[in-house]
Amino acid sequence: MRHRLPAVLATLVVVATLSAGVSAGPAATGSPGSVAPAESGASLPVVSVNNTTGYLALPNGAAAEQRERFGTADVDVAGAAAMESSRFRIRLFRRSTVEAFQSAPNASARTGVLVDAASDLENRSQALREQQSAALRAYNDGQISTETTLRRLAIIDTRADRLDAAVTGLLDTVRTEPGYTLPTDLRVRIQNTRAEPVVVQGLVKSTIGNSVGGSGPQQVYVGNTDESLVLARISGGRYVREAYVANAQGGPGPDRFRGTQRYPVSAALDRARVLYPWAFENRISTRRARGIGLTPIYRFTIDHSHGQLDVYLDGRTNQTFREIQDERISRLPIRETVTHETENLTVRANTTHPTGPMEVTVRDPALNTTVDARISIDGTPVGRTGSDGSLWTIRPNGLTVVNATTADHATEFTIGV
Repeated sequence: MRHRLPAVLATLVVVATLSAGVSAGPAATGSPGSVAPAESGASLPVVSVNNTTGYLALPNGAAAEQRERFGTADVDVAGAAAMESSRFRIRLFRRSTVEAFQSAPNASARTGVLVDAASDLENRSQALREQQSAALRAYNDGQISTETTLRRLAIIDTRADRLDAAVTGLLDTVRTEPGYTLPTDLRVRIQNTRAEPVVVQGLVKSTIGNSVGGSGPQQVYVGNTDESLVLARISGGRYVREAYVANAQGGPGPDRFRGTQRYPVSAALDRARVLYPWAFENRISTRRARGIGLTPIYRFTIDHSHGQLDVYLDGRTNQTFREIQDERISRLPIRETVTHETENLTVRANTTHPTGPMEVTVRDPALNTTVDARISIDGTPVGRTGSDGSLWTIRPNGLTVVNATTADHATEFTIGV
C-alpha cells in the first residue's frame, strides 16, 4: 500500500515543450558508445546496452510518432481530490462486497455475491488501460495539456493501486471465511482481474501522485506515442524509469509459455534471460517470479548489481511489454562524453543511453573552478549545476541541444551527432 499526502492549494507546474535545436558556438567532441537491439527483429522493443541492463524502448516509425517533454509535477487540488475520491469509491466497493458476502444466507448466495463482484472488478480493471490510452491519444492530438496528462496518469495509478489491494483483500476475506470454499474457476477469474492494475501501476506515476498530493515538485521526463509511454526521473542519486509498449501486449494466439512442457513461469523466465542477458548474468536475486492468475502475463523482479528491474512478459507475443527500472546512477556506465569549450565556460555531458541519465558539468576554464549554471535541454529548463558544478538529468532521444547559462555567459551545443 502506498501512502499519499493530503491535497493543498496550488497548481501543477508543467515545463514547456521540448523543441529541436542546432549547435551554436565551437564544435563539441565526443566518444559514442554502443546501443543495439537485444536480438534480430525490428519489432523487438528491448534494447541492449553494454555493461548494464537493457531497456524497453518505444516503437519507431511514422506510424508511431514520438513526443518528448520534461514536466514538473507539483501540488494540484483537483488532482489530489480525484485521487482521494478514487480511493474512497474502491474502499466502498470492497466494504459493501464483503458485507454482502458475509451476510448472505448460504454458500450459493455467497457465490452469487462474488460472481457479481468479479464482473465489477473486470470492468474496473479493463477501464484502467482504456483510460491511460485515452489520455495519451488526447495528449498527442493536443486536446489536453501536459498538466492534465500527468494528473490523469496519477489518478489512474491511484485507482490501479487501490483496486489491486481490493482484489487481494477480498480473496483473503473469502479464504478465511468459515464453512465456505470458493469455486476454483471463480477464484481464478477474480485473480485474473489483478493483471491490469498491476501492469498500469508504476514508480514514477506514484511519485507524480505524491507531488500532486503535496509532497513537493518533481521533474519527470515524458516520452509517448498514442498508445505507449516512457516516464523517467532522477532523485536522490537514483534513476527510475517505467515503460509500456502497447503493441508488445496482447493480440491473437495462445500463451506460448503455458503451451510448453515445462512449468510456464520457468519458460517465461528463460525468455527474460534472452532479453536481459546482462541483468541475469549480474543478478543478486530473482523475486516475484510468477504469472498473474491464469492470464498470459508474467512478472519478474531482478535485483542486479546496478539496481532493480521489473519485467512483464506477455506469453502471446513472447515480448516484454512493461518494464520498471530503479538504478543507482553512480554505478551506471557512461556511454558517451561530449565536451564543449568556450573562452568562458567548459561544459561536459556524460551520457548513458537515450532516455537514460545524463550528467552535465560546468567549469570556468581560466580558474578551473566549478560554475553554478542554469541548464536547459532542447530549450526546456531542467535545473542548475549548483555549487559542485554538476547536474543529473534525462537525455532525450536523438539529437539533444544542451544550453548552459550563467549571469554573464551562455553557450549551447548538440550531442548525438
